[in-house]
Amino acid sequence: DSPIMDSADVLANYTSCNGFCDYEKEVYGDHSLSYQSSLDVSGGNDNTQYFVSGLVQHDNGIMHGTGYNKQGLRLNLTQTAGSKLKIQVNANLLHTLTQRGISNNDNNNITPYFVFAETPSFFDFRPTNGVYPANPFTTSNPLQTINYLKTPEDVFRQIGSVNAVYTLFDTDRQNLKATLDAGVDHYAYTSNIFSPPFLQYEPSYNLPGTATNLAAGETTAPVAFTLADSYNAHAFTATTSIGARRGYDAFSSVNTVTQNLLTGQQNVDRGSAVSVFENRTVVRTLALFAQEEVLLLDQRLLLTGGILGQRSTSNQDVNKLFYYPKAAASYRFPKLGPFDEFKLRAAYGETGNEPLYNQKYTSLLGVTNSGQNGVTINGTLADPTLHPEREKEIEGGVDFGLFSSR
Repeated sequence: DSPIMDSADVLANYTSCNGFCDYEKEVYGDHSLSYQSSLDVSGGNDNTQYFVSGLVQHDNGIMHGTGYNKQGLRLNLTQTAGSKLKIQVNANLLHTLTQRGISNNDNNNITPYFVFAETPSFFDFRPTNGVYPANPFTTSNPLQTINYLKTPEDVFRQIGSVNAVYTLFDTDRQNLKATLDAGVDHYAYTSNIFSPPFLQYEPSYNLPGTATNLAAGETTAPVAFTLADSYNAHAFTATTSIGARRGYDAFSSVNTVTQNLLTGQQNVDRGSAVSVFENRTVVRTLALFAQEEVLLLDQRLLLTGGILGQRSTSNQDVNKLFYYPKAAASYRFPKLGPFDEFKLRAAYGETGNEPLYNQKYTSLLGVTNSGQNGVTINGTLADPTLHPEREKEIEGGVDFGLFSSR
């Protein structure tokens, strides 16, 4: 077999970098400045309080061509209307741009540290007259890769919430409050990969040149309403809560992957081999809950009990409520032997882990028959009784204080 490099090539590379090329300095030697700037404004009066802030941030990556940029705007507002109604509004708008580069899990062995381990230290990766030399020892030239491979990730996110508390009545012994909590969390995510056809590793695919365009978005919008009654008598204190919560989560993504790009083109419609992957999900939940908390015996005995009933469109029976109880008790000894305070506690609870979105469906696979597109069952049928996984937990403990509760 002929050698990878003849003696003349070895000598030329050895001479060009004085026997040792510092790959890490060439790839990970970016010392550009990172910075963060912020401005906050707050104020108000007895009925209105506000807080506004803005942020601009840049985190530079030590690998050339990488980094993280963020811009944010935040608003908090609290408004009291009379003696009964209090409203809090929070809003947050964020934009981030991440240039990750290539650092691991690339499936092509082009991560710089992978390449370093396979390449003799005398080989010179630097370009000559703008042309990067091909690495004869492995699949890529890391200087060429980080200069031309692009992997930006762009995210816009809006987060908002409203909390409103209305006091229906309030006396020395009892008060009743109604609380409304509503929120929305929406993000729009775009990720692109552009790998030009002239990069060293691209021809190995027989379809050189790769471009992807992944666009995804998700909106989560929960709403909850709670009634809470607090009663304080001489012998005991009781808090009763009932409420309902509505959940909504919608997700969608489309990923277009193109290969065999025309030289100089980055658009996903400028390649001969195009694949499209799409995913759409919508999940709705409804939960009803009730809880009772009682403090007795001179605030020594605490008893708590509650139950949650929840249904979800991820279950096979979308109208069935699954119930999850909980109970807890604790007893406090203000003074017990050497202990300044001693408490015994125990609790029991159940929770449900909802199925994943597509587990209730019998999936279909795309097929082509005689040139016609179609679908077929993939061989696995959905469970007609699909329901949440139930987890039960029992816990107990002891709390105590010593040496004047130090």
